[in-house]
Amino acid sequence: MQNRDFQTDAWKRFTKDLQARLEELRELNDQRHDEVKTVEIRGKISEVKRILGLEPSPSDEAAPE
Repeated sequence: MQNRDFQTDAWKRFTKDLQARLEELRELNDQRHDEVKTVEIRGKISEVKRILGLEPSPSDEAAPE
């Protein structure tokens, strides 16, 4: 993906939804679950964070594409 892709309205809506999902998963993780369910929830949290991390940081935006 290119830096400009992260400036679209679609990306902004998508990340807003991902942030809400991340909050839901964190709240779910705070509850008591068996080990397998806990690992599953944490894996989902990790994947959402990985997707959110695709967006370059402001310092990366100065770099040429």
